[in-house]
Amino acid sequence: MKVISIFIIAIMLQGFTQPLSVRHHLPGKWDWQTLEDSCGSTAQTYSFSKDGQRIILTAPSPLTLDGTSELNQVVYEIIDERPSVMRMKVIGETRTTENGAPVVWDLILKDKNTFCWHRTDWPAGTCTQDLNKCE
Repeated sequence: MKVISIFIIAIMLQGFTQPLSVRHHLPGKWDWQTLEDSCGSTAQTYSFSKDGQRIILTAPSPLTLDGTSELNQVVYEIIDERPSVMRMKVIGETRTTENGAPVVWDLILKDKNTFCWHRTDWPAGTCTQDLNKCE
């Protein structure tokens, strides 16, 4: 909870006056900002399950999460939700932290067209490269 609070404060200090809604802005196609063909053939689709308890990531080509398994679809179970941040775990996740706990992710919505991923075992304020909305 402390990490989520730190991120929310950091986002608001960057000039956002109203918290963003992950549920409102996430659905659609997103891709890594650093890719040369960003929002082309590599764009991934994010959607919510009908009951709203899961996020479904659908990729155009297989993703490797743990170094061995290749999946075209990854399903995240939502654990907690705050303005601009959703905490979740991958269903069937095999990766663990150094302490042996399952990996847990925060999806941090920076603005309506940008988000990043933060693992809860990473230092506060660290994030993956940004993903940009394609639609």
